[in-house]
Amino acid sequence: MKKTVLAAAVFGSIFAQQALAEDVKIPEQALNEALRARLPEEIIKAGVINDVNSGSFPPYQIINGKEVNGAAADMTDALGQLMGIKITHSTVSGLPSVLSGISAGRYQLGFGRTVISHHAKVLMISLTGCVNMWFSR
Repeated sequence: MKKTVLAAAVFGSIFAQQALAEDVKIPEQALNEALRARLPEEIIKAGVINDVNSGSFPPYQIINGKEVNGAAADMTDALGQLMGIKITHSTVSGLPSVLSGISAGRYQLGFGRTVISHHAKVLMISLTGCVNMWFSR
């Protein structure tokens, strides 16, 4: 009986935490004109940055069909609001596709959990050692 009650308590707390996590909404971000002014002119004109990922890596990236959720999606949405642009998400197969797509200009940003330090024509910024941002140079 004690094991059943303990198991019920553990599962209940896990599901309660998931429900709480799904209820968290990042506040709307105000446009930062100084940050927007640092964007390349072609991105400002297009009004969009194409973000690329290599599939699900919860909790950073959760891919469900064409929908991208998780911490990385929340952060790129907030970043897009700060810069006054839309950030779209594309999923490709593997890190080589991410890096070659950024190098070729198909994507302007790769935001997510990746372990690598250098690739030609690609700049990586590591945030807290957990989330990396990739930019074309």
